[in-house]
Amino acid sequence: MEVGGKTLEGPRYYSIEDPYQISLRIERPLDLKVTKETPIVFVGKHKVTIHEDKQTSFQLKGISGKKRTLETTIGGYPVTWTYYKQGADLYVETGSEDARFGGINQTYIMQGKERLLGKPLTVNFAGDGNNKAIDVYKNFKGTEAEIHMFYYTTDDPEKETRVVLQSGEAAGGGTE
Repeated sequence: MEVGGKTLEGPRYYSIEDPYQISLRIERPLDLKVTKETPIVFVGKHKVTIHEDKQTSFQLKGISGKKRTLETTIGGYPVTWTYYKQGADLYVETGSEDARFGGINQTYIMQGKERLLGKPLTVNFAGDGNNKAIDVYKNFKGTEAEIHMFYYTTDDPEKETRVVLQSGEAAGGGTE
């Protein structure tokens, strides 16, 4: 946030009810006076775009205790899927060498008409440069799986969006 020419930053708070709703809390320094004439501009840096893709699926074959990889392309980006069983649990790791690919949020496996949700062990799709994720499927039975994703993100670290919240001109603006 730019207020009166000063850059102010604050933490993000995510809503429990709506994961797409984010609150920013920015404290005003004591030496900064804010009036109706003070220009206020919201500055968004490092654009993260969400791409829903519930239709694309991939076949994981030969699931065992041995790590296997599957090379795919998602949204034009190379993505490596590494999968293996550890005990009775299936682990599915995703990631890309291309840093512009932000990551896959969560996967699920279709078994007939039943959808098994992967439990995310990592959450790395917030524009932090880490696009690797791991989902685990407890007590997975079988040696093959049709795996899907809810969505993936892409990153554009150079992208900046500026929104004027208060232009700095006094309200009313008329002359007498």
